[in-house]
Parts: sequence; structure tokens; C-alpha cells
Amino acid sequence: MGRVINDTVPAIRLLGPVTVAGAGAGPPRQACVLAVLALNPGRPVTMDALTERAWGDAPASRSALYTITARLRRLLDPHGLRLAQRGGAYVLEIEPGDVDVHRMRALAERGDAASLRAAAALWRGEPLTGVRGDWAERTRAALAAERLGVLVRGFDAALAAGEHETLLPELSELVAGHPLDEPLTARYLLALHRAGRTADALAAFRAARDGIAGALGIEPGRELTEVHRGILRDDPALRLAEPAAARPLPRELPPELPGFIGRGEALAALDASGPIAAVTGTGGIGKTALALRWAHSAADAYPDGQLYADLHGFAAHPPADPGHVLGGFLRALGVTPDEIPRDTAERSAFYRSMTAGRRLLILLDNASGPAQVRPLLPGSATAKVLLTSRDDMLGLVVSHDADVLSLGVLSPDEAARLVRRLAAGADESTVRHLAERCGRLPLALRLAASRLGRGPMPPGGGIDELTVPGDVTLSDTFALSYDALGPGARRLFRLIGLHPAERPEPASLAAMAGLSLDETSALLAELTTASLTQSADGLIAVHDLLREYAAGLAGDEPGLPEARERLYDWYLRAALEARRALFGAPPWFPVPEPAAPVPDFADGAVAQEWLDARSETILAVLDDAGEHEAGGTRAARLALTMWRYLNLRWRQADLVRASLIGLAAARRSGEPALAVSLSLQLGRAHSMGEQMGTAVELYRDALAAARALGDPRVTAEALTHVAMVHESVGEHDEAAGLLREAVAMSEAAGWEFGIALADSRLAAIARDHWRWDEAEEAGTRALERYERTGRVREAAIMRIDLARGDIGRGDPERALKRLVRARAAADALGERQGRAQSRLYTGAALNLAGRPVEALVELREALALADEMGAGIVRLQVLLHTVPALLAAGDLPTAMEVALEARVLSERVGYRRYTATAHRRVAEVHLALGEEYAAREWLSAALAGFRHARSAEAAEVEAVLGGLTPRVDPP
Repeated sequence: MGRVINDTVPAIRLLGPVTVAGAGAGPPRQACVLAVLALNPGRPVTMDALTERAWGDAPASRSALYTITARLRRLLDPHGLRLAQRGGAYVLEIEPGDVDVHRMRALAERGDAASLRAAAALWRGEPLTGVRGDWAERTRAALAAERLGVLVRGFDAALAAGEHETLLPELSELVAGHPLDEPLTARYLLALHRAGRTADALAAFRAARDGIAGALGIEPGRELTEVHRGILRDDPALRLAEPAAARPLPRELPPELPGFIGRGEALAALDASGPIAAVTGTGGIGKTALALRWAHSAADAYPDGQLYADLHGFAAHPPADPGHVLGGFLRALGVTPDEIPRDTAERSAFYRSMTAGRRLLILLDNASGPAQVRPLLPGSATAKVLLTSRDDMLGLVVSHDADVLSLGVLSPDEAARLVRRLAAGADESTVRHLAERCGRLPLALRLAASRLGRGPMPPGGGIDELTVPGDVTLSDTFALSYDALGPGARRLFRLIGLHPAERPEPASLAAMAGLSLDETSALLAELTTASLTQSADGLIAVHDLLREYAAGLAGDEPGLPEARERLYDWYLRAALEARRALFGAPPWFPVPEPAAPVPDFADGAVAQEWLDARSETILAVLDDAGEHEAGGTRAARLALTMWRYLNLRWRQADLVRASLIGLAAARRSGEPALAVSLSLQLGRAHSMGEQMGTAVELYRDALAAARALGDPRVTAEALTHVAMVHESVGEHDEAAGLLREAVAMSEAAGWEFGIALADSRLAAIARDHWRWDEAEEAGTRALERYERTGRVREAAIMRIDLARGDIGRGDPERALKRLVRARAAADALGERQGRAQSRLYTGAALNLAGRPVEALVELREALALADEMGAGIVRLQVLLHTVPALLAAGDLPTAMEVALEARVLSERVGYRRYTATAHRRVAEVHLALGEEYAAREWLSAALAGFRHARSAEAAEVEAVLGGLTPRVDPP
């Protein structure tokens, strides 16, 4: 079977910054490991080789390599690129063409001008940019030399084609950057000479000779010297060869469409394609323009002529009859009318005989499908067939080993360039807006640019505004495909236009349509064949303009409210199942039965992977439910369901957005219990963003509403949140009283999780007052309940809190044992706060155990995770524990910098106890520097803060102050 060529850049790019699917490959060593593997696709690379190339002479460990390969897997897996381990080696299981270096080499091996041009276009700057080390430098130098070789071969082809004038600017720049490269300089001299600039060519030779002599102490080599001699005597061999006499051959290609922009990767893919290539895609995507551009550029490679036919596969009139097309082709090939058979099959056989062994280019535009094309295929592989179609042409892949190029939209820059070219004078903001408004679809851009000539488009102008006088609208173009569908496929297409997901799951469409998954799959296949949708990674992709067209067709779709409800129920059930698998947290509200099967989550890892991939879709569904659901509670329940996942990923802005939508829905539907829970959820989201004033107001309003409601579970939840507010400002007695009431309410409601949550906060209060046994007892009760109810995340956090108690009472070994389990659980969940805090308190325990260097390693990793989260309070916690480790390691200057940063950050965060601790850390550095006078001022400020927060640390600070040399004021 032939391969399917995607209109994309190589997945892994090394000829410039190292990237995967356009994204950076990570820190230099990680990028280096990826580069080594990518240069050896499908081949094992030993761990020793990887560490030697990535670390050089620096010490390296297998664990560091394991960390890098684990990160690379997370980077590669979403793009279908597999990194496997085989014994003591790693293998990147990809095709060579997935790497730009190997694609460049494959194109260069073809040797024709177009392939060499495409090979050179893959370079984006210095290879392996940012990757350091001896191996990287050697590889960079080798690739740079390889590039010059490709360029030189490309210049030879261009010079042979008489393109010396156009080459001069590029050659001049390259020679200036590589003055010792003789093959490059030789081509520059030849181009200057052929352009009539012989004096400049001779001057360039003198400059090159002087440079080579000065740098290397030798004369130029044979090739450059012979070109120079040939220029001096005006050797005819250096002149451009005269073209061969033209023969009367078919030259049927239509002119190229004006304003063609970009498509470099697609052109390169066609360069690399086999004897039969199909360009497929939706209407208006630019298939014909691309095919004509490539055909004109490649025409010289087919000296026996070019044939062309518009097959009208998707047009207002019937598709072209293959027999009629064959008659035209045979006449173009010199067959007289009376020699042409009448029967289509006989014409096809005669045509194959006429084309056998000939180097012909045959362009079949707008084919309806494989059946229309097969009679028009030539008799041997010496001819090239290029066809365009909205059909996926996979039938031709099976029967004739065709290559298929699935064409996508233009890049943002290409789209903007096209608008500028077609609508001269348009301002830049209009250009960019129009490019995105038209979805970067070439046909829409052309129509819109023409529309600009008749005055500005309305602000919300839709696709029906995209028209040219006397021409069809874009809707008319889409209608040709839509009208050919069966009724079921047309209805599904309309529903896709209303689906809130950018790329919906087939099962969600089945639920929305009220059909079985098999029925839906059959209809989707019909839509895909018509190029109205595409299937990618098990999801359904639809172009924005096609989606707008579909939504416009929906209008007053019968049964639309019920279809939307089925859709919302499907996502709610799927999200609940993922939540259960990931967190072990069952819902406390009724769960709908979905109209189609939801994913089966074998474990938490599978559930998290699904949520990572589909969370934006679920939030879009939530937005849609908030807008269209009149009196139901689906939006409220979906917002509550997504809380734990969004909190896990520390997506504070999304939490605020989801909570606001859910809260509005709960209030509309008259569900006060849901409204209270969502008010508390919104408060937590604001507290994550360090907007404590807003959070406190929401918590207190929610508690008042819960008490009025009389629901013990909701009241317990609100009590716990208000208690945490009191706890944060040092009002521990008030907090403890509310938490004990929360325990009683949770017991009345039979809510185990509520009891555990209150116990965990009671443990925190006891720990803040150094009542270690009480903290251990309450924390252990909470941990047991979390584990009993399957709350994996909360259990991990509770283990960290228990370890904090161990550190406080001076038992680092016990703390480290607890932290190992907590860290493993947090890492497995990908829980950012847990991952950061497990490393933070591992660092604190290691420092307490007299191992400050190891502690600093952990603390640096914790700081990076805090910054990744964008969580100021977590960063502050890390800084406050970093200062003692730096002091223990003897790095006093850095300790002062960190302490002062913590003091500034504590003022912004607004927690009194943290501000007092920051003052104490600054004082500790001053004491280490022997600066008692300065330390006294900071300790006094710390003492006032700890007393205000009612912290047990006040006594410690007071004792330190008392031990200082008495202050003597001047008389």
C-alpha cells in the first residue's frame, strides 16, 4: 500500500532549534539526547553513548538519563512518536522522514532542482541551536558542511537552468559568511560572469585568494582556479548551453493561479512522491493552485509533454465521462479522430499503449473518486499522474499504490501574505483579522480580498459575504459536497456544526444524534469521503468555515434541545468516570445514563491522559451548556466534576471560569446546595490566585446560605472553608471551633471525606502550635479516612503534612520515609502542588539531617515546579526553607538574596505568619554575617508578626533576641 504524505513539517527538527511538532525539546541536555536518537531513527543507542554525548566529561548518572527519557516520552507520545527501551539502549521508533535531517538527505539524493530546493528549505538556522558539548559541536560542523554541499548542488541545477541572475544575492551572502569555501565561491564567480559582471567576478576571486592565503597559507584549489582561468579567456564551456529545439508535444497545463503563496512543505512532498500522487482536501483549500504550481515547476522533468483535464467531480454539472477525457488525451498525443476507439475500455487500453515508456505529466483536476480516475492512468511508471479531489482517494492507494497528500490550510504568515498581495493597501490589522476570519482557507481569502475592494466587510460578516460578482459564494462551494450526501450524513453534519468541541469524539456525536456508534461511524465515513470532515487520532476534525456552514444549515433543527442534553450527559458521565478512576471520588449527585458508550478508564493514568487531552473540549461543552441549558443542572454538575482535575493541574483561571458558569446554572435551576458548593469552589479558585479578600467573602456567604438550607453535608463543607480563613490569619481557636462543628455535621451526613478534611485542618493547627502528638493523631485519622474512601491525592498531601510534623519535632528520617510514598503518589498523579511540596519538605528533612547540598537539589526542583504552577505561595514556602540550607552550605550571599526575595513576596501574598518567617530568615543571615545590630531589627519585626499570628515561633524568636548582646544607645 502507498504511503500517506501529510502536509506538515517533519515531526522532529534539528536543522535549527531542536523541536518536536513545533514545540521546544526542553533543556540543552534533553535536546541533545533527542538529537542523538533522532539522528539514528529505529536504531538502538546505548545508554553509555547517550550520556557521553549529552554530558561529555561532566559526571552523569543513569537516573538523570531516566529522568530525561521520561520527559521525552511525555513530549513525544502525543504525536505518535515512540521512545522504547531495549536492554541497555533506547530506540526512537520513527521513520527517517520524520526527522528534517533525514528528509533533507532523501531529497538531496534525488538530485533534481526541485528536490534540492526543498532540501535547502528545511534549514532554519544553526543546527542544534542551544545544544552544548563536544558532540554537538562536531555534529553542527558536519551538518553545516552538508548544507553547503546541498546548496552547491542546487546552485549547479539553477545555473544550468539559466537562473544566474536570481542566484546572485544568495550567493553573495553565503560567500561573505563562508569566505574559505571554494566550491561556493566558484559558483559565485560563474554566476557573476554569466550575468555580464566579469570584472566583479575577477575581483571576487582576488578577495577569495587573499583570504585563503591569509588564513591557510596556501593558494586556491583546482576547481576555483580553473573557473578563474576560464573567465579570463572567456571559455565557451562556461557559457549557458543553448536549449534543444522544441518539439510539437502536448502542453495543456492551464496557467498558474495568480498570487500563489507558500506551500513549501507540500511542494516538497510532491517532489518526493511516486508515479501517482493525489492532493486531497476540502473545497477551497487550494488543491488546484498547488497542483498547477508543482506541475509547472516540474514540467521540464517530463520532456514528452503535459496533459490536463478538469474532471468536474464536485461541480454543479455531472462529472466528466472518462471515455470523453480519453478521447481528448489521445488526440493531444497525435492520434487522429478516426483511429480513436469508441468504447471506453478500448480507449483506455489504447491510451496505455500510447503512454508506455513516455515521460509525461498528467494532471487530473477535481476527480470525483478512484473509479473516475482509473481508466485515465497511463501504461507505465515513466509518466507522472497528479490528481486533485475532495475524495480521500484511499481506494487508489489500495489499487495503484498512490501517494496521498492531505492538504491543510495556509500558515498564518502565508495567509497574511496572500491577503496583502490580493488586497493591496489593506492595513495590517485588517489583513491579520481577515486571514484568521477566513480560517486561512485560500478560496475564502481570495473571495474576501476581492470583497475588500468593494468596501469593508461587516464586523460579523459570515461566509456568505465571501463572494465575487458573477461568481459563487463559498457556501455554494460547500453545498456541492453537502447536497451529494445522504439524509443521515447531512443531519450529522449539521449537528457537528453545533457541537462545541473543536474535534469531537465519534461517541459524543452518536449521543448527540441519538444513534448507535456503528451507525455514526458509517455516516462519518461518508462525510470524510466527501472531505467535509477528517478523522485524526480517533477524533473528528472540521474546518472552521465548514463548521460555520454546518451550523447555518442547522437553523431550527428538530429535536435540538434534546440533542444538546444528550451531548451534555455524555460528557458529564465521561468526566465523572475519569474523575472516579483518577481520584477515587464518587459524585454526590445523580449521574445520567449516557446515550452512547463513554471511555473505559482502566486506571488513573489512562483517565488523566484522557482529561489532559480533552479538558479544553469539556470546558467548551460547559460553556455551551451554560449558554443553552435553560433550567437544567448539567452545567453546574460538570463544573463540580472538573474541579479536582483543574486543581490537580493548577489551572486557576479555568477554575474561576468553570465555577462562574456552574454557579449561574445552579442559581437558574433553583438548586441551592449546588450553588453553595460552587460558591466554595469559586472561593478556592480565587485563593489559588492569591485573591484572599474575594475568597473570604464567598466562603462566608456560602456558609450563611448553607446554614439557611439546613443541609449538613453542604454546611460542613462551608464550615471547613471558613475555618481555613481563620487559620490563615492565626485565629486558631476560632478555626478549631468551626472545624469541630464541621466534623459533627459530616458525621450527621455520613460524609467520611468531610470528617477527614476537617481532621486534616485540625492537625495543621496543632502542628502550628507544636503540639506534635495531637497533630500526629488527627493527621493519622484523616489519612486513614482518605485511604478508606480512595482519595489518592488527599492521602498524598496528608503524608506530606505528617512529614512536616516529623521535621518539626526533629525526626528527619521518619519524615523522609513518609515523603518517599507521598512523592511517588504525587508524581504518578502529576499533581503539581503535591510534587512541589514533596520535594520542598524532602529538602527541609535533608537539611535537618545535615545534608544541605542534597537538600538544595530538592529545593531547586521544588522551586521550578512552583514557578511552573505560577503559585506565589508555594514559591514563598520554598524560599523560606531554602535560606537555612544555603546557610548550612556556607553560601551567605545567596542566602541573603533569597531571604530578601521571600520578604518581598510574603508582603504580596499577605499571610502574616509567612511574613514573620521571612523577617526571621533575613535576621538569621545577618547573624551568620556577624551583623547583630541589623539582625535585631528583623527579629523584632518577626516577633511582632508571630505574636499577631499567635504562633509558637514567637517564643523561639524572643529567646534569640534575649541572647543577643545588649544594645547600647549613644548618650
